[in-house]
Amino acid sequence: MFSLELIAMNVEGVLSYFSQGWNYWDCIIVPVYGVFFALRYQSHDVQDTVSEHSKGLILLNAFILVYIMIKLVYFMKVNKTLGMMSALLLGVFIAVVPFLFVFMFFIFFFAMMSYTLGANRSLADGYTDMNPLIGYIIQTFENGIGNISAPTINFLSNGSKPESVLDFSIVYTIYLFWFTAQIILLVILLNFVIALISQHYENVMNSKVMHEFVMKQELNKEYSLFSHFFVKMGWRQD
Repeated sequence: MFSLELIAMNVEGVLSYFSQGWNYWDCIIVPVYGVFFALRYQSHDVQDTVSEHSKGLILLNAFILVYIMIKLVYFMKVNKTLGMMSALLLGVFIAVVPFLFVFMFFIFFFAMMSYTLGANRSLADGYTDMNPLIGYIIQTFENGIGNISAPTINFLSNGSKPESVLDFSIVYTIYLFWFTAQIILLVILLNFVIALISQHYENVMNSKVMHEFVMKQELNKEYSLFSHFFVKMGWRQD
């Protein structure tokens, strides 16, 4: 992979090469590979969690797997059908970014409301080695994507029942916000993102011919880079 990037840099020129965002990602992976093999040389067992080198290897392995997945999606354009799918995936990821901000805003709001009202503490503490605040956020997120669990009430965790008006008010308020969270997160926002994805799919299909020619142009550019390099090295005639 590094050799291919050097060829592209040699043909295009350094400034032109780094004018494309993908190439920064390709260059970052080179020192990552270097660090990975250096740690691999010093550590005999990747799963040895005692060694600090092994812990670094685990993280680098995960980073490299993400890189491989991204590159495989990128090279899907070799096939026309898979190329359309990769264009659709990339467009959907970009389109849902604003939605994710809104979604996480409501997740954070309802998590803070649970914390303030004294609900779901036992559920939040169920996530091993997690800060309780993060546990509240994860629990609210699980409810928001359909893994619904009834709220627990901290001051009733020992089996006692609400006695005063304030006790009943807190319990009803907890269930009110729990029900509201399901409506907003699960019914409204998740159906909204489904509609958003459907709309983007329709847009991609309506411009199918344009996307096909864009993919062909990118493939022709890759082929042209190697052709120029072979000519430059004298390995073939122009």
